[in-house]
Amino acid sequence: MGKWPNVTLCLNQTHLSGDTWALTLKGEKPPLGPCKSYGYYGQQASETAALRDISEDVESEKSELIHMMLNPNSGSFRNPWPGRTSNDEGVKLNDSQRAAVESVSKPIAVVQGPPGTGKSEVIVATLFEKAIAGMKDGNQDGSLPVVIATSVQNIALDALAKKLLVRKGGNHALFVSMGSTRKMGPTVRRISLDYKLGWKLNADRMEELLVGFTALKRQLEKLGEYYTTLATKCQEQKLPPPIKGKRWHWALDKVLAERRQKKLPNERSWHVVAMTLAVEQIEKIKNNLADADTLQNRKRERTREILSPVKVVVCTLGMINRFKETWKETWEKDLDVTAAALDEAAAAFEPSLAVLLTTRPRCLLLAGDHKQLPPHTGAPGREAERNKLDRSLMLRLIQAGIDYPMLTIQYRMPPRICRVPSAMFYDGKLTTAPSLDERKASIVWHDVSGTESKEAGSRSWYNIAQAKKAVELANDRVRVYKNGKVCILTGYAAQSSLIRKMLPNDNRVICGTVDSSQGNEYDVTILCTVRSNRTGQVGFNSDPRRV
Repeated sequence: MGKWPNVTLCLNQTHLSGDTWALTLKGEKPPLGPCKSYGYYGQQASETAALRDISEDVESEKSELIHMMLNPNSGSFRNPWPGRTSNDEGVKLNDSQRAAVESVSKPIAVVQGPPGTGKSEVIVATLFEKAIAGMKDGNQDGSLPVVIATSVQNIALDALAKKLLVRKGGNHALFVSMGSTRKMGPTVRRISLDYKLGWKLNADRMEELLVGFTALKRQLEKLGEYYTTLATKCQEQKLPPPIKGKRWHWALDKVLAERRQKKLPNERSWHVVAMTLAVEQIEKIKNNLADADTLQNRKRERTREILSPVKVVVCTLGMINRFKETWKETWEKDLDVTAAALDEAAAAFEPSLAVLLTTRPRCLLLAGDHKQLPPHTGAPGREAERNKLDRSLMLRLIQAGIDYPMLTIQYRMPPRICRVPSAMFYDGKLTTAPSLDERKASIVWHDVSGTESKEAGSRSWYNIAQAKKAVELANDRVRVYKNGKVCILTGYAAQSSLIRKMLPNDNRVICGTVDSSQGNEYDVTILCTVRSNRTGQVGFNSDPRRV
């Protein structure tokens, strides 16, 4: 793979022992060898299988998408998007958003969307105008292609789903999602397959019948052997033959009555009672298995009804593999994906995209902001940065020279606040929509004399003085913004935990880390920098993307 410059593609992931995994990374100068991986991705067996699945495609450059992913500037690429740009449905996009949609014309398209610039609007417009518009209705046998809208974050996915639904007039039948309903946002939850199947009222029953299906079969086999043993024992002791069918109720009552009257020795009574209970258990399990078969068939039929009109699959990257399996079980054929869009692409660890690539999409849209937080790897210190494990596919393509548009009009920050990140990170190109009022926002700096600390053996810092000041400011802002969202952000989990202990239990102030809060919006944000020392060390806050 040395012929592709600036490529760091994970082709193999091997479980070594315990929590240790090895990634084989290709490319760069010199090529990286096996290295440790940390955090969630090293524990995902689905990623390992996906990487093996696409390795042949990568080596042979089986598709134009794979070829462009490995060598984005190798020449001209044909336009694989089935639709062509048209604004027939009257979606209101500003000039930079419309230019971004029109620029999507290659197997892989990248769009940079700084905070509040309407990145999700561009994703929705691109999918509908360039992919969904030309798709046929109905999918009676699962042979028609679908579109995948995905993200690494449930928050971003829910916002995207909401806009997709609005575009189609709230027609839930055209959308389906997959995953844990506990983690989903309200919009994604309403289009989830589990929600549509309507099994929630019988959740406990389904769990008993379907999840334990194999166990029930094994239990039935064991009881059958036990029943045979008892029958032999009864025959040896000249007892009546094993009781079958509905007669076991009568037999059990009779045995217990005779035992109370001491007409039968304990030994003989025990065998008869045990035999009778075994028959009862066998009948119960047989009925359960029959019920489970019925429910499985009903579920399969209902799943086909739900998936037939579906054009858009909405799920996180981690749930794509599960949806593929569900699709294949339902239709007995592989999922066909005409296009895929990844929101918050700059925060997606590159090997995690392997699962998406196993669906063999013909075109891919990556929308995100590489100036914001990188993928979370969990690697200690600078190891992720040294081994380029914190680099997303989007950032790699940008560093390799791929052409991409940037959205330039933001609708979230008042002008006074917007000017700071615009100058620091976006070369002054990020502007504010005229609708935002200059007078409504300000940036206030508070000098707090405090000392940073950390517990023995911990890598996370806290600052008590800053925590107290942040809580004081937050309580004051709550009184001013009675219906607003007030949040305290910090870069360190230890500081976040300390602040939450100081806050009243009324949920009026939200506290979290910068990493966990990306994608959320607040009326007032209070930032705790935590670090305070004579040498000017700020730790990972030195990363401009974290700022």
